Amino acid sequence: MTNTALSRTERARRRCDIDDLVVIATALGIPATTLLLPLPSVTSGDREGC
Repeated sequence: MTNTALSRTERARRRCDIDDLVVIATALGIPATTLLLPLPSVTSGDREGC
């Protein structure tokens, strides 16, 4: 994925296809399914020490 393609995807000017999702997940070192799951809830107790 080129820098231009990534930038356009971030700005919602380009669709993120499954191929793009796999490339991004691989670059981040995480399973692609992780990018599809909702973020876990963050409670105020989790923010202590930040």
